[in-house]
Amino acid sequence: MTPTSACVTARPTGWNVSAATTVPDAQRITLQERAAAAWAQREDAASLAIAIEAWNELGQTGDVAALTSLSRAFFFKADCHARFEDDPPFDMATLFNDGAVAGEMALTYSSDDFRDRVSHGTPLVDAMVALPDSSIEALYWRTLNLYRWSEQQNLPTRIDVRDEARAIMERALRVNPDLDQAGPQRFFGEHYARAEQVLGGDLPRSDRYFVQANRRAPDYLENLVQFAFRHDLARRDRAAFVARLEQVEDATIETNEFAPENRCAQKKARWLMAADLM
Repeated sequence: MTPTSACVTARPTGWNVSAATTVPDAQRITLQERAAAAWAQREDAASLAIAIEAWNELGQTGDVAALTSLSRAFFFKADCHARFEDDPPFDMATLFNDGAVAGEMALTYSSDDFRDRVSHGTPLVDAMVALPDSSIEALYWRTLNLYRWSEQQNLPTRIDVRDEARAIMERALRVNPDLDQAGPQRFFGEHYARAEQVLGGDLPRSDRYFVQANRRAPDYLENLVQFAFRHDLARRDRAAFVARLEQVEDATIETNEFAPENRCAQKKARWLMAADLM
């Protein structure tokens, strides 16, 4: 904790999980299939809700994969649904924290050793040595959700989350740099572009990470959106900002597993262009 801990915003967490329930194998398979089919249609709010409901039910059984998917689903709901709604039923901060909670539950169920360490007050950065590398996806989505939640909190909270997030994402970068289409590189590009110098802003370093992300996943439009929004905006480089967003707007969306995220990125690009931030 930092010296500003007394001012850090409290939030619900997922570290104290209940005993896992059980469901018949046939019901588990039905829920898994229902979630997968609905997730494929996640741009539709009703379909996304079905996926969330199914993964939540599976999560009560201690299903780590389902809870990890639930964490990602809450992120998508906040980032690609609530973001564009005039009067969303849930605010983005709440949804991002829901995603963090799901990720924390996944981590807690994944290792008894880890659960014991956290329950005895060991900081996550120290306790995560007990987590296998197979937990990296849950760590990633939990941390990305938490990072987005912190952006809507006060400065002490952002500082508190920053240090933990950086340590976790460094592990993600080592274990699986391709996770979420170069998500760890994209995270550090964003992280070092932070406007507040007290939060460790470093624009040249940010540029290097964003370039790496785009090289590793050149067809993933969120890499360009964040490059423009985080780095170019911080540099006050209007030409680069506009050029990257126009590239996103003009991109042809291929039919692949991340097409919904690419269409979401195009909506963000149009919004950022219209917002006249510079």
